[in-house]
Amino acid sequence: MPFTTIQSFFPEPGTFKPERFLDDDTESERRYTFLPFGTGPRACIAMRFAMHAMKVCLLQAIRHVEFVDIERTAQVH
Repeated sequence: MPFTTIQSFFPEPGTFKPERFLDDDTESERRYTFLPFGTGPRACIAMRFAMHAMKVCLLQAIRHVEFVDIERTAQVH
């Protein structure tokens, strides 16, 4: 059973709640319950590769976006 389905760590595990990963709960023990790559000597050996791959994907996406300078911002009423 994945630990993310344990209700003592994640109330309502089947509900999409991205706010549960915000840093406002820094003193709680739940802060260290989600370690996607693990830690210590048994950590994921592909962690650095995965992080590098995500950076490359992000940079490729940014390269294909066209940024334009606009003279004025649209006014919202």
